[in-house]
Amino acid sequence: MTCDEYAAMRDDQVEQRYQQWVQEHAKPCPNCHANIEKNGGCNHMTCTACRHQFCWLCMEPYVANHFNQEGPCHGRQFS
Repeated sequence: MTCDEYAAMRDDQVEQRYQQWVQEHAKPCPNCHANIEKNGGCNHMTCTACRHQFCWLCMEPYVANHFNQEGPCHGRQFS
């Protein structure tokens, strides 16, 4: 969208497009519910708002062996 097209949008249209983007590209932090976007890297996430560490796949708190053989997301650290 061009800057002119954006400027012509009503506030409710801007909010609606933002909410649609969030649903498609983000997940809420399981601790503070801030929207988190994963744009690459591994599935071990740290929320920038509250510093909570969690797994992007299962949304459970991250523990040291989470992606190891004993962990719930075995072998999926970079999937």
